[in-house]
Amino acid sequence: MKRLWIALCIIALIIGVSAAGLFHLMRITDEMEASLSDLSAAIEEGSNARIIHLAEQFQSQWQENEKLLLRYIHHEALDAIDSTTARLPALARYEDYGELAAEVARLQELIDHVYDSEVPNFRNIF
Repeated sequence: MKRLWIALCIIALIIGVSAAGLFHLMRITDEMEASLSDLSAAIEEGSNARIIHLAEQFQSQWQENEKLLLRYIHHEALDAIDSTTARLPALARYEDYGELAAEVARLQELIDHVYDSEVPNFRNIF
């Protein structure tokens, strides 16, 4: 009987840690998508100082969040986001808004892909 309780505790712990990781990923995804939406709006407005500020802010936000995400998400997906994020401030400084808008759209897709690949659903499990 003692083994059954230990097994149930281990299963509950695994489920709890998995749920915490999923909620953390959901929060980070929402924050990053909101930042990218703000950056897209600034690109549409053409406000150079604001675009540079938002691009640098997104890069620092990503660097903070990446530290935790590296613990439980495949590195290939995060590396693609990391390399794209590194380009944003330079594209903003040199006012290459077409390329910047394309990279922002790419980042939105990459972040959505990371979230979708981590959510436990039928497609991901089987």
